[in-house]
Amino acid sequence: MLYEKAFQKEIWEAVRTEKAYAPLLSALLEDYRAVSKEGPVSAVRFSEYIIYRETGCRQNYEALYFARRKRLNTYALMALIYPEEEEHLLQLQDTIWAICDEYTWALPAHIAWKTGRDPGNIDLFSAETGFALSTIYHLLGGRLHEKMKERIDWEINRRIIRPFLYRRFWWEHSNNNWAAVCAGSVGCAFLLRRPHLFPLIRPRIAFAMSRFLSGFPADGICAEGVDYWNYGFGFFTVYARLLREFTHGRKDYFKRPKVREIAEFYQKISLGGGVTVSFSDGGQHGRYYPGLLSFLREEYPDVIGPLPPASRMLHDHCYRFCLELDCFLYNSLQEENLALGERTYYAPESAWLTRRTASYGFAAKGGSNNVSHNHNDIGSFIVARGGRQLLCDLGPGEYVKDYFNDQKRYQYFCTSSRGHSVPVINGQLQGHGAKYNSISAWKDGVLTIEMAQAYRIPGVESVKRSFRPEAEKIVLTDQISGTVTSLKERFVTQVEPVAEGNVVRVGSLLMRPLGETGAPEITRERFQNHFSQEETVYCIDFDVPGKVFALELLMSESEG
Repeated sequence: MLYEKAFQKEIWEAVRTEKAYAPLLSALLEDYRAVSKEGPVSAVRFSEYIIYRETGCRQNYEALYFARRKRLNTYALMALIYPEEEEHLLQLQDTIWAICDEYTWALPAHIAWKTGRDPGNIDLFSAETGFALSTIYHLLGGRLHEKMKERIDWEINRRIIRPFLYRRFWWEHSNNNWAAVCAGSVGCAFLLRRPHLFPLIRPRIAFAMSRFLSGFPADGICAEGVDYWNYGFGFFTVYARLLREFTHGRKDYFKRPKVREIAEFYQKISLGGGVTVSFSDGGQHGRYYPGLLSFLREEYPDVIGPLPPASRMLHDHCYRFCLELDCFLYNSLQEENLALGERTYYAPESAWLTRRTASYGFAAKGGSNNVSHNHNDIGSFIVARGGRQLLCDLGPGEYVKDYFNDQKRYQYFCTSSRGHSVPVINGQLQGHGAKYNSISAWKDGVLTIEMAQAYRIPGVESVKRSFRPEAEKIVLTDQISGTVTSLKERFVTQVEPVAEGNVVRVGSLLMRPLGETGAPEITRERFQNHFSQEETVYCIDFDVPGKVFALELLMSESEG
């Protein structure tokens, strides 16, 4: 039986009574109190649906859309944990009915408006919704009203089953999170609601999963960032587990070495103090699902080590039911409070270096400016101390229409190289695309990045950046050969810097140039973060008179 653990009464008894589940249950009950205060579930209005097409703004409609998914998850889990309380089931069914009334389960930002086939458009969130309702039917079908079960089945059939049987979707050939989330969710919906048809579509799901895995290099780095690892690899993991159960172990993705490497990603990019590597559209404080990591630890006990307790999450702002449910079904991390330990890791294919010591966390990257959720950031780096990034990578900006238009994407501060700690050479920024790349090497404790091709400036022959991380400092050196008319060394932080001559203090980090360099110019920028909030960023710019620049990044005992 699929989801066999969810049918075990002792699991839900443990959730109600055991200390290990207390943080999860407390978070769920907080959600329950919040959604209970909101009153009846709201209907979708046309004026909300159309606003993205009219203005390019996603937030208005999506806030209401995800609020309904929050209600769905909360009442479904409450009905599982407290089966004797009928109110949860009544509220759940009202929520399901409202979701079934939605014109489409796809987000307006993901719809090809000219096709007129919105309800049958399988995007990330229509696939997730179909999977969530399939799971709820599977787990609670014996308690749902017959009319409710009939409606769920009918909607899944017309929005997921039939469209996938009779159409092809672009994401089947994608090599990023879309392939795993969409194909995994569709595959699970078939497994749960149409298992007799699953053999017909399994080759397509298998192909999409092979494409998803092909998007990871052998070192297992998720170039999209930690949040997309949680998302894409999380859905891949749930599908792979259900497939293994369905085939009685004959199909087992978890035996593949590459899957094992990908499973370790969160630990590879944890810099200490809850700080994570935020290259591309990753978060500076990327959190993790304890259910996902607990399950992966069962699969790979020698790979998944200590994890930061404060970084656990029951859900993100989009409310993924399968990942939230797994937090209660797999729960081996709740009592853990062990130190992460020191670690230096170099990912040769991705050209990412991460270093975690008792004093600081550090990450730097080479690679190319042609990855999924790309930023122009070759040579960018992060220094973290005290639970925050001192020299930072901002991570994702607000997701609006133009953010995903390559002709306009790099006008945004956080995606352009002007929003990263990299040089501006002859007034030129880095470009985007496959030809903007680099060559990196990690040897004898030094990371070297040849990044002239990130700029492709006529007359500039070489731009060599190196990092030498030591016990209490990091030494950065840039050496440029060729025609250099101007060189500005930029460093980005969200901690207000203080300059004393040419030395700059950023929190507990001292930036001390080696050689003749004047006092830097410090300017203030504003940018819209992923949650539509305006944030302040400080740019520290050193004007360099020659072609060589060296800088010591010294770890200080105090913040000045």
